[in-house]
Amino acid sequence: MSAMSGIKEMARTAIARGIPAAILDRGPALNGTRFLSDARSRSTAARPFQMVNVGACDGVLFDDVTPWLHKIPHARAILVEPVPYNQKRLRENYPDPQRFTIEPIAIASTPGTIR
Repeated sequence: MSAMSGIKEMARTAIARGIPAAILDRGPALNGTRFLSDARSRSTAARPFQMVNVGACDGVLFDDVTPWLHKIPHARAILVEPVPYNQKRLRENYPDPQRFTIEPIAIASTPGTIR
């Protein structure tokens, strides 16, 4: 992580934690940041933070949620991504199969394989 992105992340977390709820409710991304920041402080080995991320892509690009899994100690997740090349990159970005389960699932109008 570069110094600039680290500063941006700290600023976003500080803002999310300090904004009154009436304003925070108008900004879902900041509300999510506050929730995940709180999860980081509550997650323990005995009671880990757990989540399901549907449409995880590669776990990095255009994703404000999944990268928190690296910051939250003991976090566990089911990462749902149907696109094979994204699944491959997702496994490279989240290599621990004990903590991160990757499921190749898509919801469609008919059962079977989608091309």
